[in-house]
Amino acid sequence: MIVYNGIPKPARDPGRKHLKPGALIREVSLERWLKAEVEKRGGRCIKLVRSIGIPDRLVLLPGGKMVFIELKTHYNDLSSLQIWWLEHIIQLGFDAACIRDKEALINLLNQVSDV
Repeated sequence: MIVYNGIPKPARDPGRKHLKPGALIREVSLERWLKAEVEKRGGRCIKLVRSIGIPDRLVLLPGGKMVFIELKTHYNDLSSLQIWWLEHIIQLGFDAACIRDKEALINLLNQVSDV
């Protein structure tokens, strides 16, 4: 299974105006929530060492499931190097995703966990 919903959006995407106030979340809050959700499912969420372009987190779930996750807010775009890394990881046969909100995180974890 390959998961990649991280198509970068233009910096001035007018489509973002439809978002309700409070719908946007800070990346650090999303990161904390991801860690808690993964641990609740019996997994581990490893913060990868800051190397340019490498995804933020490696998620390990029961049953040998693994996914690399890049967290971005709705107002931050992936760099070309981040896109390259995500595509390269997928080409190697691993799951990888760029996640921008809690709903996408839940969907990803459910898909990877086969819940």
